[in-house]
Amino acid sequence: MKLRWAAGIFAFLLLLSWNVPAWAKGDPVTLKADRIEYEDHSRQLEAWGHVQITYKDIKILSDHALLDRDLKMLVASGNVQIEQGEDSFQGEQFIYDIRTEQGWVTPIFTEVTDSRMEGPAYFSAVEGLVKGDDLFLKNSSFTSCNLAEPHYRFTAERVEYYPEDRIVFYQMWYWEGKYRILYFPYYVISLKEDDSIFDVKIGYETDTGWYLYVGYNYYLNARNKGTIYTKLTQWGGDGIGIKNTTKYSEKIEWYQDFFYKDNSDNDAIYNEYKLAFGYKNETNSKMKWKVDVENWYTDDLEGSGYSKVIVNIDGISPYPTLRMSYKDDKDEAETLNFSESWSYVTRSKVNISTSGAWYYREEIDGDFNDNFSYNLNVSKDWGWGNATLKITDNQTRNSSSSVNTSDTNYLPDITFNVPKWKLPWLGEIVYNSQFTNYEYRAITNNIVTTHYKGQRLANKFSKSVKFWEKNDMTLSTNNQLLYRHYWVDGIGSDFAALIEGINFQKKFSPALSTVIGINYTAKYGEVPDMFVTGFGDNLTDGGAVTNSWNWRLKTFNLNLSSGYNLTYQTFNPVNVSASWNPDAKGSFSFSSVYYLEDDRYYHRGLGYTTVYFLYLPKQNWRINMGVNYDFQSELWGERYLETQITQQLAQNWKIRFSARYSGLVGDFSVLNFDLTYNWHCRDLIFSYDYVEETYNLQLNFKAFPQAKIGTNMDATGLLNQ
Repeated sequence: MKLRWAAGIFAFLLLLSWNVPAWAKGDPVTLKADRIEYEDHSRQLEAWGHVQITYKDIKILSDHALLDRDLKMLVASGNVQIEQGEDSFQGEQFIYDIRTEQGWVTPIFTEVTDSRMEGPAYFSAVEGLVKGDDLFLKNSSFTSCNLAEPHYRFTAERVEYYPEDRIVFYQMWYWEGKYRILYFPYYVISLKEDDSIFDVKIGYETDTGWYLYVGYNYYLNARNKGTIYTKLTQWGGDGIGIKNTTKYSEKIEWYQDFFYKDNSDNDAIYNEYKLAFGYKNETNSKMKWKVDVENWYTDDLEGSGYSKVIVNIDGISPYPTLRMSYKDDKDEAETLNFSESWSYVTRSKVNISTSGAWYYREEIDGDFNDNFSYNLNVSKDWGWGNATLKITDNQTRNSSSSVNTSDTNYLPDITFNVPKWKLPWLGEIVYNSQFTNYEYRAITNNIVTTHYKGQRLANKFSKSVKFWEKNDMTLSTNNQLLYRHYWVDGIGSDFAALIEGINFQKKFSPALSTVIGINYTAKYGEVPDMFVTGFGDNLTDGGAVTNSWNWRLKTFNLNLSSGYNLTYQTFNPVNVSASWNPDAKGSFSFSSVYYLEDDRYYHRGLGYTTVYFLYLPKQNWRINMGVNYDFQSELWGERYLETQITQQLAQNWKIRFSARYSGLVGDFSVLNFDLTYNWHCRDLIFSYDYVEETYNLQLNFKAFPQAKIGTNMDATGLLNQ
């Protein structure tokens, strides 16, 4: 018996060592069985009982195997199992052609896994062709339900499975239990795309009445996919269209979209046509193109309609990013949007960036409005100092109300900083300078209602020295010299200030500390009103005392600061900020300013106040709130309440709720509700979106999130009736 084993293995290795495509010279092949025989006159190797053939990552198990040396064919029969990687095929007979690397299994049952599937899938067929990694089946049944009698399955005359790419069904039926529900002559489950296969919408619109929209998302191959869609309306016309996307490579693709609308059942005289094209090119990693062109026409002699063009160029330094959209609608308006952004860094540490936008809209009655904004920033870093240049321009026009406003900084706004500047006798000085040009103009009915302009030249020298430290106490000085020159309506003025201060810091414990500052400010001149609030040049002269406290615990932090002017006997506002992070379940933060006395700009009481709150009561629960309010101007800033809840109601039921209420808009920006029923190998989901006012009922197959069957109902018209 041992001699026969050795002879059989030697003959099998000799036969398979020929230079054939499947089992090339040098690749080891092993054969094990209860009994192996080789006959030279028939040139066949035969094995019986627990046959196991192994080559690379392929393993064949069977009760019997026959290999023909001349035909280069392998036949395995009886409880055949073929294992390749993570895939496994079962059948009664397996025939393998060594030269073409193809194998046939009859019948076949297999469990396959794919990195793009969320679980295994199960195939059974009368006959299966294995070609490399691909699988082709005849008269097959397919499901991802692992029960002996699956809840659902697909049956087809032919199935083609391409790992990591797609599953193609021909003459397919969808079964629920024992009942056939849907039929598709050609059906593809893409393992690359996330689009649902069907999109069905039923709704009501004021202009069209009741409507039915049906879209079928097809996937032909790795290069071509698209949507065939139709929309039937009560009195707004019926249409049908197709949009196909062709991918030339991973970086280049384009689409073609054609739609025809029959208006014979509405008031329109002519039928309508849409022809659209799109192109995307990402070959250049530094500059990506995307172009969409759309044209609508009616079949009258004039060919009236409208055009829409969208061009996007996404550039990475040193190329710019450009956005342009244009629409000319004969029944509505002509609209143009253009935006630009660009950033470039030179080898000499010069950073140049620009951004701009222009919006224009002209109504059919002649009214128009447009907005223009532009920003330029240039910065240079020498190491010992840095400079920044800014140019901005913002303009708004509205012809219907004859309003024209502009906020312009068309001359350079230059900032120059020297972090450390050594001067004789003074030591290290920090120097900052800034030149600003500012102009604001408002015109109503061709009359200038508000207009002011001016320039500002600012210089600041500052120095801080820590000259004493002992235990938990520190003493330091702070000195500042300020000089400002202003031009307002052609009239110049000067402002100068000298600030001398000394700061004492005491740490009572690692958690509690305080800083007491004593300073004196001597100033010359006044700051023009237009530069006070926006540029922070407002200073109060005389002696002053400031005090700030910081209390920092493990989960809580509190900061308080205020001051008192000894010369004018006035109090500085109280600034308070606090944050609380008790544990991983939530956090809270608060900041505000309180004016103790009236002055020329603020009245006594609270000023700008913010509150943020986050609470995580349990896993997958989140409650978030944010509020900003300025008590001085009595204006709200950001106001929102956000909630996200996912909860398992029962073993097979789950609810998800998301909401965000915006106080600025006075309505919900997000409000949707999902109820999911775990239907074994499927999910049945009912959704309602309050903002979009749509209902959705969808059936998802867990193994294939891309395979979805659902209906979507637009409730906008119903809710507004």
